[in-house]
Amino acid sequence: MFLLAIVTFGAALGIAAYAIAASVAPNLTKIRLALAGRSPLAMALATEPLRVERRVAVRRPAAAPVRRPAPLRAAA
Repeated sequence: MFLLAIVTFGAALGIAAYAIAASVAPNLTKIRLALAGRSPLAMALATEPLRVERRVAVRRPAAAPVRRPAPLRAAA
């Protein structure tokens, strides 16, 4: 029984480690640069000129007021 537990949890640990490695490995260079303080995204944003966004105000149509339920009355 002990051996079965070792095999089961060992397999679960192996699958979890594989999933983490498979998701981190493609971005490892980006992670290293970000930890070193040389993120390519930050450099790209710093070199672009700042743009002012013009946002359009969204007006919602007037709706009927929210009806609140009548207060509960004590049972007689």
